[in-house]
Amino acid sequence: MILFPDLASSQCCHLFTEGGVDTPGGQQVFLHLPLVYRMIIPVRCFTCGKVIGNKYEVYVEYLKNDFKEGVALDKVGLKRYCCRRMLLTHVDLISKLLNYNTLAKAGYVKEGE
Repeated sequence: MILFPDLASSQCCHLFTEGGVDTPGGQQVFLHLPLVYRMIIPVRCFTCGKVIGNKYEVYVEYLKNDFKEGVALDKVGLKRYCCRRMLLTHVDLISKLLNYNTLAKAGYVKEGE
């Protein structure tokens, strides 16, 4: 994977996968994943300490392309069951938490920052 800085837009970076990925149907799909900073995902595995925060968006993209959870975790490179647990059991609650952002509601912070 290659990280490209995108200085012209408000989003910091875009993530591309070299050569694309194979879908279960056999076709190649190129992933274009803008980095989203509104997500609370653990950065490291709680048990072994391996960095897993950078794998969540790619994992979700594999799931959207009709991969099964086990295959998607293998393709992302998570082999240990402790690390696999971190992505399998993650519940993305940030959209609900953003409803309580009192600074944004008061006008002190722009939405999306």
